[in-house]
Amino acid sequence: MDTAQITVILAGSSLLLSIASPIISNLLNIRHQQKMKRIELNYLHQTQVIEKYLIAVSSLINYHNTEAEKEYGRACGEIYSAVPEEFWPLIDEIDQHIKENNDSDAGEVFRKLSKELAKTYNLRAKI
Repeated sequence: MDTAQITVILAGSSLLLSIASPIISNLLNIRHQQKMKRIELNYLHQTQVIEKYLIAVSSLINYHNTEAEKEYGRACGEIYSAVPEEFWPLIDEIDQHIKENNDSDAGEVFRKLSKELAKTYNLRAKI
């Protein structure tokens, strides 16, 4: 191989890399943005489920009407998928107190759960 061939090969390789590099970079950036959007949507859904549960429990403890019972029933099924297992015993305890119509104990555990969730999911503290 002489110098001219090596020069042509290197020039061609440089040309291919200069074309491929932005394309690959753009594809990686798009993939990263998709992952970030998925994480954002999952976090938003998780936050909505937690808020819905907290509102439903609060309404049921304070007002005890059929609409509050319906909302609590809907929220109860979803909450376990939205919070870590460390919160499950508190949720179970609230549920047990509600089934026993023991609103004062349910309220006490509910406030404890609310505080723990606030510590864990407080965005302002993480920014």
